Amino acid sequence: MKIKMDFVTNSSSTCFVIIVDEELKFDEFINVIGIKNDSSFRDIYESLFYAFKDNLEPAREFINTCRWRQDGESVEDFISRMYPPKTLEKFKEAEQKGKKVFMGWLSSENNVIESFFCTDYFIIDSKNIYIDYSVDGW
Repeated sequence: MKIKMDFVTNSSSTCFVIIVDEELKFDEFINVIGIKNDSSFRDIYESLFYAFKDNLEPAREFINTCRWRQDGESVEDFISRMYPPKTLEKFKEAEQKGKKVFMGWLSSENNVIESFFCTDYFIIDSKNIYIDYSVDGW
């Protein structure tokens, strides 16, 4: 038997859903996260915001090319399998009301901030923004 004694790594990715009226805006994001302008954590959440922003795709397009989608699986079935029931409800409601529904993923291999958030999960449900960041592959 061989035992590896040096550095061993494992990568992870986290899939997210973001629902907004028009577009994801920094001020609204920081507000719903609850970070004040003078917070020591503002830079961390600013980095998370731009990681989200840089990885947004319209949800249906994202799912149609997603590696986690099973053959023949509908968009609704995919969301139902991957996310809590409330996210599917929010998805359907948002599409009916003409809101923007985005999905994307972050990877622990990209940078320290994404790596940190790939070890956690959260759901934010506010009037203007819904974020489900609860699916991770760690």
